[in-house]
Amino acid sequence: MSICIPTFNSEAFVAASVESALEQDYPNLEVVVTDDSSQDATVEVLQDRFGDSIRLQRNEVRKGPPRTTMAAVASSRGSLIKFLHHDDRLAPDCVSKMVAALRRHDSAGMVFSRRRVEAEFDTPAARAWIQKYEVLHHGFSSVEALNQGMKLLREIVVGGVENWIGEPSCVMVRRACLERLGGSNPRLYVLPDLELWMRIMTSYDVAFIDEVLCTYRHSPQSRSGFVVRGQMGWLDRLWIYDMLMDHEEVRRAVPELAPRRRFERRIAYRTVVRHALRPQPDDPPVGLWRAYAGHRIRRLIGR
Repeated sequence: MSICIPTFNSEAFVAASVESALEQDYPNLEVVVTDDSSQDATVEVLQDRFGDSIRLQRNEVRKGPPRTTMAAVASSRGSLIKFLHHDDRLAPDCVSKMVAALRRHDSAGMVFSRRRVEAEFDTPAARAWIQKYEVLHHGFSSVEALNQGMKLLREIVVGGVENWIGEPSCVMVRRACLERLGGSNPRLYVLPDLELWMRIMTSYDVAFIDEVLCTYRHSPQSRSGFVVRGQMGWLDRLWIYDMLMDHEEVRRAVPELAPRRRFERRIAYRTVVRHALRPQPDDPPVGLWRAYAGHRIRRLIGR
């Protein structure tokens, strides 16, 4: 199996992340790191600290997290893919327990676990974030060791498309799922992880381990914090609804999907028109609408 780690400007944290991957109690694994053209000493830290114990590659130009993650996956060889972000850490038995879960449940395309949240700064805002988001799976009506993917998918849609699975560091997927369904979608800014989990749910069951098997580092200075503050993900849910509407089985199983997409499109269109008539400083980056509109036009004309 393979642990895939995308990195960018993470010289202060990446060593602990990679060490947690190398210290797994699972005997047969590889660690693949793809650096997204970091501007600090990330690559040097990795080379000096780990040498040939990891497979390290570097993007010549920045490609962004989704493409960097999938570049690491493309360079890996395992039939199971364990994601790990450059500032997160795995418990020593994370891989062995996730591998066992997927071996036990042949119909599962992915497995996820609970995670611990570690804040970079102990502030009231950080404590409030942890209180709200540390336990995610309680958003579902129930979660068992094995769950019907379509059931979880419908509950996520009805619940407003919130990530009740978690970040990549608490997920392992089968390579066959990625080869069949594709990897992370670079069009999304805030919810690319959730979009991939939901895409897997359209075709596979989902396993769950009710244990804390990784540590997620929450930082307001992270890329995710930057894109949230910049409202870069204002079209993410619309992209997700479009992906789901491409599946006839999903349209039948999730009748709430079509009206939610219509509503999301109306809101997006009104945002664009309002910005054109009277732009405001706190408007989202409406230029992203062009990419979505162009995609829709190409789909309508069959290109």
